Amino acid sequence: MDKIMRFLIIFFGTYLLLIFFFPPAEETAQNRPDIQISALEDEYTLGDLVRVQLTNNTESAIDLGAGTPPEKVKIKKNYNGEELFLHVSTTPENTVLHAGETLMLEYPQVNKDFFNAEGRYDITLDVTLSGKDKHFQETILVEEAGIFKTIWRTFFWKPVYNLFIGFLDITSKNLGWTIILLTLFIKLLLFIPTQKGMKAQRVMQKLQPELEKIKQRNAGNQQVIAMQTMELWKKHKVNPFASILPMLIQFPVLIALYYVIQDGLSEYQSFFLYENTWFSDFNYADISYNFYGFLELLQTPLQYIQAIWLPVVVAIAQFFAMKLSFAKIKKSNEEKKRNKNYKKPEGILGDMQNEMQKMSGVFMYVLPVMIFFFTLFLPLAVGVYWFVSTLFSIGQQYAVNKIIDAEK
Repeated sequence: MDKIMRFLIIFFGTYLLLIFFFPPAEETAQNRPDIQISALEDEYTLGDLVRVQLTNNTESAIDLGAGTPPEKVKIKKNYNGEELFLHVSTTPENTVLHAGETLMLEYPQVNKDFFNAEGRYDITLDVTLSGKDKHFQETILVEEAGIFKTIWRTFFWKPVYNLFIGFLDITSKNLGWTIILLTLFIKLLLFIPTQKGMKAQRVMQKLQPELEKIKQRNAGNQQVIAMQTMELWKKHKVNPFASILPMLIQFPVLIALYYVIQDGLSEYQSFFLYENTWFSDFNYADISYNFYGFLELLQTPLQYIQAIWLPVVVAIAQFFAMKLSFAKIKKSNEEKKRNKNYKKPEGILGDMQNEMQKMSGVFMYVLPVMIFFFTLFLPLAVGVYWFVSTLFSIGQQYAVNKIIDAEK
């Protein structure tokens, strides 16, 4: 321990001395350009919202002119040998970039039509500073999406996004009801595989006493235990992996939903709409992000503090869902304690069983706490999805438990 402490003291002491005598080079005013043009992303793919920042590093304000983009800022692309310029509107007001100020350039309403081809896009600015004409330029490249991004967009992002827009159109652009309908649709879509998974889990819980007999009968012989366990599952037509598929599908769907919501359902996302649908010309104006006055669905509970109750409710619902799922295990364990003839497996088998029981008990409390913190920092819309999804799962699990427990 003393050696470790001496090493840490020497290491940090040397590090501090090096920083004191050789401080890291800072970007000085002489090294910085007067106007810095920088892309927000290292690379863009077709369908991404192109965003660029202009930063004024001088000590005086710079008039960029009128229009959108400002007339002194030229955004052009080279397409089939022709130079095309982005032109949105001719607003009469001039855009002034004050000293030290950063201006964000983004035009979601024309993103699909202008940044719609692979290639080079140049952002240039020509201004007069201190009596001198100066030219500033930044080049960005828009490319086709890679294989992984294409898979993500094709099988998760686009289906969820199009479902979202379709339901938005049906609900007259009410985001709250859209999320509820989308959640119910996804749960019904996964109803059969989820039902099979829940049934398999419940049957396995009912088979627990027989599994315990197999373990006691063949204590120390893991190969025989595994073989007889598989035979028992096969006899009762149980697939222990049946519940994995719905979980594997729902997590990417939840992530896709998060990204759909966080981007604010903007015009540039129309790039992802399927053609020949009733919502292919969807108008993004007037989407209602407020759900009957008590939920601002694009904000997090920490931003919209009066909705702090939602993460609490979601966590409680998740706790009851877990409790319902583990109810049979708990009951079986209590019956073992009351049985005087029951002998707990010894050795490695006994240790594994004890650990699994502890983990299932801890998991029932830890998961709701984790979900509470997740929903605390995510948009309220995601919390609504999670709550409705959990309520549906509770109802489905309760029905499955009743059906399986009624069987002999």
